[in-house]
Amino acid sequence: MSDEFPTYRAARKVLKALNQVALPGQIVPSDVVATRLNVSHLVVEDHARYLASIGLLKYDKSKTDYYASLSPTDAGSKYFVLSADRVRQFIYKSILVPVIVSLATSLLLHWLFG
Repeated sequence: MSDEFPTYRAARKVLKALNQVALPGQIVPSDVVATRLNVSHLVVEDHARYLASIGLLKYDKSKTDYYASLSPTDAGSKYFVLSADRVRQFIYKSILVPVIVSLATSLLLHWLFG
């Protein structure tokens, strides 16, 4: 992961690692996630602030001076499941439905004029 600024892809890695070590509402120090990703806890905290700004986790630095407390929200813990549902819906609406309509139209026209 890059140390420069939070990117969406790197933030997803942080969220995925957090979901692997914590249940929704369970508080985990940022160094646990950083160790899992093999990066600095400061990098994890940068990404965590971004994820907190979009409501996928709770970020609290006030409890300790060194590590931040991270906790996935319900939306954050279900994020990857919802992503799979969105992909499935996209495939259905954008690929499967047009193919079926095209096939039905072709069969109808072949039957009428064929």
